[in-house]
Amino acid sequence: MFRAPLQFAPLFVFLASGSLTFAAGKNIAVIDDSSGTAQFRCQFLIDHGYTCTVFPKEGPTGPLDPFDVVVDLSFN
Repeated sequence: MFRAPLQFAPLFVFLASGSLTFAAGKNIAVIDDSSGTAQFRCQFLIDHGYTCTVFPKEGPTGPLDPFDVVVDLSFN
């Protein structure tokens, strides 16, 4: 339980380090883990002006090139 929030911390540091006008609208991909927390995290990002897509823990079925940031919570 304690490990997942620490893995998400670098994303928050990235988002907080830039100006809001520069960072707004970034396209973020989150690869889910078995607990299903990616949807909650993605909703947080959407609520703060980001575009977020959740992929299953098996990974995306297509290229990740369109995304500015990819957060992999799957441990795979």
